[in-house]
Amino acid sequence: MRIVITAGEASGDLFGAELARALRDLDPNIVVSGIGGPRMRRAGVTLVRDSSTWGSIGVVNALKVLHRALAGYAALRRHLRAHPPAVLVPIDFGAFNVRVGRFARSLGIPVYYFIVPGSWRRSGPISPSLLEAADYFCTQLPWHADRLRAAGARAEFYGHPLLDLAFPSRPAEAIRQAWGLEVDAPVVCLFPGSRRHEVEHILPAFLDAAALIRERVPRARFVLGLAEVVDRRQVGRILRTRGWSAREPAEDQGGPGRGAFPFATSSPGPHTPEVIMVTGRTYDCLAVANAALCASGTVTLESAILGVPHLIVYRGSFGMRLQYQLVKHKIGYIGLPNLLLDASICPELLDTAATPERIADECTALLLDEERARAQKDGFARLMELLGQPGVIRRAAERILDVARRTQA
Repeated sequence: MRIVITAGEASGDLFGAELARALRDLDPNIVVSGIGGPRMRRAGVTLVRDSSTWGSIGVVNALKVLHRALAGYAALRRHLRAHPPAVLVPIDFGAFNVRVGRFARSLGIPVYYFIVPGSWRRSGPISPSLLEAADYFCTQLPWHADRLRAAGARAEFYGHPLLDLAFPSRPAEAIRQAWGLEVDAPVVCLFPGSRRHEVEHILPAFLDAAALIRERVPRARFVLGLAEVVDRRQVGRILRTRGWSAREPAEDQGGPGRGAFPFATSSPGPHTPEVIMVTGRTYDCLAVANAALCASGTVTLESAILGVPHLIVYRGSFGMRLQYQLVKHKIGYIGLPNLLLDASICPELLDTAATPERIADECTALLLDEERARAQKDGFARLMELLGQPGVIRRAAERILDVARRTQA
């Protein structure tokens, strides 16, 4: 039995990998192929194209990667024609996957959309093109399932898949010990995003803010959490220009896809600030964190699930800034915890407001003001009530197999 999974960004790659494993647990004879990244490849998915570098925010950055996505779309169309699967499973990434879903359905291939784009919206029309993209929708928020059903779609809500995944590999104390972090040291995690342009514009501000935090909270330690798809040469250059050294935990050196890291300084002095750099282990990073600096994206929800107070930052190129200025009057919130609760739980610093000084002010407050940190954690508790129960990926895999078997019956 063939199943095709298509994912476009780091979070989709994570969900696609876990879904592929769940499908194989249920039926070891399943052959899974598709579009994805390093996690899906390690999960045994045969990739038609690697989508690791397709992620973008804003029109300008989307145009830079458009040729890769178009080539991937053409390759996938050929693959679907040559090897029609029992079911196609798109994951989020609507600009690509809506087109893929509509094409697959035109070939008579059933489509089960797992992680539906725009699910946080509580009102407004459902796009007709989205409704045409799948036979079944498995959305991660209860009100979106209701909205899809009201629009005539077959929609299911099992819970949010992050509830199955957001767990550290071991207790926080053991991770701190392995990484050389004092048990009682305040730890700030830096998550600059997975897209190249995010790292380019957000990481320098995070490092400059961390230098200020270090002056105000001398015992603070810093952990840089990188997505696997991030260009380590880019990170090394930014660290070097900002005057930081980097140290990787011994257990991470030489891990999958990592290779040698170009350290920020060839001979760091005794006063050179140091960041502990960890790749592909977001939940371990969050397990040791007292606060986090987050680019807008999935990591904000992961931080909330693991109860880590954080602030959310959006910075970009001149083109991105111009686009933001044109649409900012339409934007309420950009961070997932704020969007889902429709309330300002986590501070958001956007565009010109996202200065190192402002970032440092907000983060220092989270480290030193217990009431401020507690208010966020109370909000996270309310958020957890919306996300359902664990076991989401297994239930979705069972449903996908049911669709696939009925297709082949």
